[in-house]
Amino acid sequence: MHSKYNIKISKSEMKTIHKQMNRNHKKSNENVIVKLRYIIDSFPSYLDLNQQLSKLLCCLNAVYQFLK
Repeated sequence: MHSKYNIKISKSEMKTIHKQMNRNHKKSNENVIVKLRYIIDSFPSYLDLNQQLSKLLCCLNAVYQFLK
């Protein structure tokens, strides 16, 4: 998945997000927030703010696809 800043989320990252969310068998807001915090904390430190936000949008889309 590409973004304006050319930051990608790989298929394996997306699968990891879905697996982590499936592990608890919950689709609650709290579960989503916890997983997003984990994802954000795992971003490489060399990404600037725009790149981090771009990657976050990709991750949010993966979460949205899971919740549909």
